[in-house]
Amino acid sequence: MTSLKIDNSEKIKIFDEGYSGKFAKKHEKDGNGIGLSRVKKIIELNKGEFTIDTSDEYSLDDYTNNKFIIKLKKENSFQE
Repeated sequence: MTSLKIDNSEKIKIFDEGYSGKFAKKHEKDGNGIGLSRVKKIIELNKGEFTIDTSDEYSLDDYTNNKFIIKLKKENSFQE
């Protein structure tokens, strides 16, 4: 999806409750920082993985392509 940039230094922090990225703050689109934290916890409770892959192949000002990747187990293997 095309969304606000996430710096490489923020890739791990973005899952911490209460954390909002610098571009979200810059554009006043930061909230309480609970959304991604809760999503990750729910996925992990179901023995899954949640990661973010950022790309600079498309970049417009403070926006870029971000992939939010969810992997859940199915019959002893991971499926995207």
